This record gives sequence, structure tokens and C-alpha cells, in this order.
Amino acid sequence: MTNQESDGTSGQLLAGVAKVVITDEEWEPSNDPLYAKALVLQAGETTIVIATVDAVAIEEIGRIKRGYLEGVRAQLNAAFKIDPSHVLINASHCHGRVCADVEQRTVQAVSEAYEAMVPVRIGAGTGHEGRI
Repeated sequence: MTNQESDGTSGQLLAGVAKVVITDEEWEPSNDPLYAKALVLQAGETTIVIATVDAVAIEEIGRIKRGYLEGVRAQLNAAFKIDPSHVLINASHCHGRVCADVEQRTVQAVSEAYEAMVPVRIGAGTGHEGRI
């Protein structure tokens, strides 16, 4: 049973957000915490994840090594049946040092966002400011 079937929101767009600290506190003091942030959207049987990690890069330079993306996607597929191709993760390109368990904390952020989903509406608008 999907989230929507269990709570009667079938046919609606659901969204949830969460963030988890990923700062390596053992390395050196930091001015600002680093985060893994997640947005989970679900419409019908389709669930997508858009996440960002405050890191210099993913699987190239820095502490997030090869296998991170595959690991996160596999865990989300196992836990929530989210298609791995529906998981987008980017790095904000900051030069802080992330914790060693960044993969688990990224999954935690997505899990918290998934559990926090509520019905939402989207829209667009236009406007004009002529005084500037």
C-alpha cells in the first residue's frame, strides 16, 4: 500500500522536506553546519527525490567516495520502493568536511522527508515591479 492509499490522498501531489547535519565535528570547528537536504515528491505510484549535500563534489574529489550514489539509491529502493533513476543528488560545492557516515545521513534526510509528506498544491504566477 502506498502512502496515498493509506491516508486517502490518492490523486494528490504529496511533498515532504527534511535536513540532517553532515558536518564532520571531529575534524575542526566550523562556522556553519553542513547539511544533507531532501525534497520528496509523490504523485500516484511515482515518487521522486531531489537532494543536496553540502560538499565539494560527489564521488570525485572530497570525502564522498565512489559508491555513494549507488548506495543511497539502493537503500531508498529497498526501504520505499523508489526507482533509483528517480533519485537526483547534487553537491552544493562548499569546502567544508562532511562526516564519514554521509551516505547514511543522506538516507536519513530522505527518509524523514518521505515520512513527513503532506498533500500540496503547486502553481505559478507572474508579476511586474515598475518602480525600480
